[in-house]
Amino acid sequence: MGGNTAGKMKNLEVGLGGRVGVRTTMKRRKKQVDGPTERAAENSVEDQGPKALVSRVHIVDDDPVIRRLLGGIVEAGGWRAEVHDSAEGFLAAFRADWPGCVLLDMRMPGMNGLDCLREMKKRETLLPVIMVTAHADVELAVQAMKDGALDFLEKPVAVPRVLEVVRGAVERSLAEFGVRRIRAKRERRLASLTPRERQVLDRIARGEINKSVAKRLGISEKTVEVHRARVMSKLDAKSLAELIRIVRGEEFSDPAPAGSDSTAAVVLPLRAKAAPGEG
Repeated sequence: MGGNTAGKMKNLEVGLGGRVGVRTTMKRRKKQVDGPTERAAENSVEDQGPKALVSRVHIVDDDPVIRRLLGGIVEAGGWRAEVHDSAEGFLAAFRADWPGCVLLDMRMPGMNGLDCLREMKKRETLLPVIMVTAHADVELAVQAMKDGALDFLEKPVAVPRVLEVVRGAVERSLAEFGVRRIRAKRERRLASLTPRERQVLDRIARGEINKSVAKRLGISEKTVEVHRARVMSKLDAKSLAELIRIVRGEEFSDPAPAGSDSTAAVVLPLRAKAAPGEG
């Protein structure tokens, strides 16, 4: 933590054994962290590099004191706190296309934390979940981890422990969203190809030379060269090795691992028939 974060921590009253309570100065933060603050106008994570984003830490707890407490710790750590007073409210409000994590209370009126976790799993949500439990809920926390939770915090919470687990969860989320961003970019580029260009790319990715591609598709070698050039341009590939890496879905700017075969044959996930009249 930097000096700025350390300064913010002065707003948290540290009690016996490093446990924390709520200080009067934290009431000033209530308007900021005690209600959902989604911004519909913000861009999708797919349009930004993950490191440029301020990760959102969702705090789901029916106790307003706990919400303010965790919200203060989270924002002091440099993340953005999004608080929800129920599991149902969280499921209805959170954005699945933004990196971060969830601090999810185990016991709440209505849907409990375990059921919320299972619902998130059904929705294939990428956000890592950290269960917040009382001592008597340890067995349930273990069950939650079997159901996909990343970790759990025991009440009363300790500031260093909260920061540790949130930091690990956010780093994991950023990595997962980075992979999603790369895949989305790849799919947009591949979607820009015509059916014939996809066929040519498919054959090239299998390691075939232009003459072989022309024979298989029943077109001239010159036409193959034209389609190949268009494919390279649309996918922004400077070499065959880079083209293969794009087809594989690897990061476009990263070098190929040492010793790897960058030109190994790859089969595209989609096959397209040529449009009528397309050479």
